[in-house]
Amino acid sequence: MDLVSWDGNNINDGTNYDAIPNADFYGLPDINANLGRRLGAWPLVGSVERLGHEIHFDIYIRNTPTATYQKQLMQWFDPEDESPKQLIGSDSGGGNNRYIEAICTALDEVPFSAGLHYVVTLVLNGDVRWREVTASTQSWAVTATADTEAVTNSGEDDAYPIFEIQPTTNKSVGYGQKRWVIIRWKVDKAATKYPMDICNNAFDSAAEIAGGDMQADGDDLRVEVDGIEVDRWLDDINTNNTSVWVNLDWQPKQEATLNGAISDSDTTITINEDISGFPVQGILHTQSETITYTGRNVTDKQFTGCTRGAKGTSAAAHADAAAIYWVQHEIWLLYDNSTVSAPTVDADNKPAFELASSTNTFWDYTSFGENDRLRAAQWERIPTDGSPIFYGGNQGAAATPWVELGLFCNSYRDKALVKIANPCGITNANFETAEAYTTDMDSWNCYMRTDDGTVLFTFAQPTVEESWQAVANKDQAVSPSAQWVGIWLDTLFTNTVQKVEWSNVEITLDSSYTPASIIGGEQANYQLEATITNETTGDSIQVAFIMELNQELQVDTDSKLVVYLKDKSNQYQALTVDGGPRPDWLKLQPGSNTLRLDDVGTGNLTIGLEWEERFYH
Repeated sequence: MDLVSWDGNNINDGTNYDAIPNADFYGLPDINANLGRRLGAWPLVGSVERLGHEIHFDIYIRNTPTATYQKQLMQWFDPEDESPKQLIGSDSGGGNNRYIEAICTALDEVPFSAGLHYVVTLVLNGDVRWREVTASTQSWAVTATADTEAVTNSGEDDAYPIFEIQPTTNKSVGYGQKRWVIIRWKVDKAATKYPMDICNNAFDSAAEIAGGDMQADGDDLRVEVDGIEVDRWLDDINTNNTSVWVNLDWQPKQEATLNGAISDSDTTITINEDISGFPVQGILHTQSETITYTGRNVTDKQFTGCTRGAKGTSAAAHADAAAIYWVQHEIWLLYDNSTVSAPTVDADNKPAFELASSTNTFWDYTSFGENDRLRAAQWERIPTDGSPIFYGGNQGAAATPWVELGLFCNSYRDKALVKIANPCGITNANFETAEAYTTDMDSWNCYMRTDDGTVLFTFAQPTVEESWQAVANKDQAVSPSAQWVGIWLDTLFTNTVQKVEWSNVEITLDSSYTPASIIGGEQANYQLEATITNETTGDSIQVAFIMELNQELQVDTDSKLVVYLKDKSNQYQALTVDGGPRPDWLKLQPGSNTLRLDDVGTGNLTIGLEWEERFYH
């Protein structure tokens, strides 16, 4: 092998420098075998450990002035430069340029060489095989499921292809339409399983049904969050005010303002505020435009690598100081699939309140939770002293789901709290249809309180002992808004029984802080559900992704990245390796390979293939 260049600099031109590889350029690197010792038997190899690989080559200065070329070598092979660089070699006599990536760890002058002879020490970064500088490429036109493509890997070892998958016509099956849903989380607190109508009671499903784009019962309406289909619950289907309820997890909000106006094509956006809380790459929204970014410069308060007009929105100019915020979830409404049945949803996750009469700012409870489950927005039962009893049926009976919000204390030390919490704040609590029971009116102690200990209201004691009595409704404003509202019950004397229950409670949330949603326009949709198999090796991967026609999803089996090229977003969740995790997703063995793509109902797909052939030297 002849050496050609290092980081683009010619190190073997025969005029200024000669570079000669040492023997360690050839052969394979060592490994460590970790042995599992056995009594009375030879050990077994439990695992192997790949060691770092170090190589050396000599470089001679052939031109004058010597100092000039010495300085140049010092700059090229500076061990303090920590970034990997390409070393390129070729066949003897030229041709077949190949590269490895390495870091220079030493540049040593050979003694008594008058500064004309040096030894370079490199440690390889990543792959130890030499790779072709010019990648091999191939185009694969898929017209039907089970289409195959012959691919030849002319290298000496396995190669790892990059697939760029582009649908060009609609499928005959799948979800033909989609809508981008933007949700703004507006509080600086986290939340888990927060229930939300992502359409804000404003999705016109009647128009979609009338136009033949949705089943009449909405069975084909799905919600995908961050690439995963999630449980959803519908209300008022086939109307113009359909609700679609899902549960979402949230991190504290991240919001900012623009530092200077931006045009509709700027790819770097400067912010006034600290952006260290924003993710390294993610999604932003400002006014009517969604923007994705691939980089974040905390020092300069900049988002870089921005794709404008992402997710089907339109790029636009924005004024100085315009508000911009982090969109924490990539959410899509999917529909227009006549062949699917209603999805199976997990009842344990369904919000505890009544969906038909609730909104994003108003939760109406006629049931309050379930035993041994943690439904979204379920009331919390907290025994604070003694052994209070919580129950969910009428007049002290046990029941699940809890159709009554019931508390029972029968000892002097019994104290109990039932509460509902919301990180966005509660501004009003209306406790209706209540009953109470006591064996001692003077021992009664029941009141409504908030998270800061404020007592909002004390419920009047019953007027008759040992008889269930109606308790007056209490519609109570909470100002300022509270993080939770609850009912406290305890007994003031020993050997007394106190019971209280509500069968309807209405909670009004602080609309200034409840999450806000925007439903985007309808977009033609391609639901990729492909399996790519190398029939020669038996390896296969599955790729499931919702995308637009004539856009590309890149699956890089070498770097193990999945990227939607339209907005450069990471879509790693779209890929599944069949048979479980393995070091290589899918490889091309040396010689002939046959690839097959299975995607039921597929329209036309164009798949660009690229791979770097790999060699031992």
